[in-house]
Amino acid sequence: VAASACNGDTKQFSVQASGLSITYQWQLSTDGGNTWTDITNNSTYNGSSTSTLTVGSVNQAMNGNRYRAIVSGIPCGTVNSAGATLYVNANPDVSLSASTTALNPSIKAIVTATATPAGNYTYDWYKNNILLTGVDGSTYEAGIDDVGDLKVIARNQATGCADTSAALRITGLQSDIVFIAPNPNDGIFTVRFYKDPVSGPQERFLTIYDSKGARVYVRKYSIVAIYEKMQVTLPNLASGVYMVE
Repeated sequence: VAASACNGDTKQFSVQASGLSITYQWQLSTDGGNTWTDITNNSTYNGSSTSTLTVGSVNQAMNGNRYRAIVSGIPCGTVNSAGATLYVNANPDVSLSASTTALNPSIKAIVTATATPAGNYTYDWYKNNILLTGVDGSTYEAGIDDVGDLKVIARNQATGCADTSAALRITGLQSDIVFIAPNPNDGIFTVRFYKDPVSGPQERFLTIYDSKGARVYVRKYSIVAIYEKMQVTLPNLASGVYMVE
């Protein structure tokens, strides 16, 4: 039967026969079945004298190739199988672009995947080679926790062929601002402050004062990431303005 493939795929063609002392010889036609040549095992073909022919590293030049098997048996002679066509679909091309690639906790980036040719695609997004769950559209909103390398695999739903984009590097933008979110809040919030990405882990002390200057919270954090979260939970404090150091 005919087979469809993408560039780089491996495909197999099989023939079924019954009889005595059966041997097989696969043949190739590149002119629609007018002429046929014997196939020998090489870097592209394997199993040329078995019931299953394996075609490796399929490429666009093979589109339209036809394959058949000559089946021989004793004492009944030789019969040719029907020819089966290999259809090779071109792989898409996908690239990433971003509204910005330098982020801090107040700046997000819209990352867009553009796949050609036009069609219906599915998208798998990866950060530092780890699949991002729940993200399947052609755009992704990257935040400060996405510092690192983003890439996407776009798969054409009509052909099943896919392409992987080049990595897009998201970096942290240096700032001397203390970022608090959400603000205002109900006493549960996060604090972020820039850490040089080339330095090792840092110990930080986070202190919170009320409007009278009384200390109401102090905690030590070990910071590894560039804008790592320092989580604060103070649900029982009175409403008012507090200072974070």
